[in-house]
Amino acid sequence: MRTKRLWLGITASLAVIGVVAGVTLAATTLLGVTFEESEPKPAEGTQTNTEDASGPAPAHDQQARYPGFSFCVEAIGVDAAVEAVGKANIETALLEVVQHPYWNIRQERASVPPLVEIGCPSDPLIARPGVNWDGPNFYARGDIHQYNVVQPSFYWTFIFIMPSEQISQLIGDAHIPHAPQEYRWDGDLAIMETNAMFISPQQLEDASFLVRQLLIAVGLEPPFPESQFPDRSHR
Repeated sequence: MRTKRLWLGITASLAVIGVVAGVTLAATTLLGVTFEESEPKPAEGTQTNTEDASGPAPAHDQQARYPGFSFCVEAIGVDAAVEAVGKANIETALLEVVQHPYWNIRQERASVPPLVEIGCPSDPLIARPGVNWDGPNFYARGDIHQYNVVQPSFYWTFIFIMPSEQISQLIGDAHIPHAPQEYRWDGDLAIMETNAMFISPQQLEDASFLVRQLLIAVGLEPPFPESQFPDRSHR
């Protein structure tokens, strides 16, 4: 059985495509979509939810994903009131993310304002029974396919706000707060459709940290310098 591991689709931009050649198994972008060149156009702001920020995420048609970049925010192990703070701070950080010179390379996704909502459809994949997270190699091990989805969720990125100690338990000492969240089958391939970010309440107050992690989540920056890419020669 072959597994197509799309590690955050880092090849999303021309700026990092050469850097990530060693860690991806195919030239793909975030969640399996290839970027296409286009003329830059004015950046757009973020789409805000008209629902009460402290309320649950709206019920979306699960047959269709949000056409732009979408993020759900979920508090785990911390006061749920932090979700509203997280939503506001992430929306503010996205205003800087959309100014990235390669944001508009992917016209379809960039033509729709990013969306941030409170409430995620599922808990972290790497925290579920039977799944082990190999932090140094950024690889989910174990019986992960029992959690494969037939239809990916409305959101492209799940953002989990958790205590820093709990995040360390999940992702280890790699200090790269990203992991796969949803896989689906395509023949004999398991394709990562959705990724996850893990952020502590303290990190929510660090604007530069949020911008950096969101750029990684949407595939516009690699998660670490080229010299620190994990050695996959043994795979």
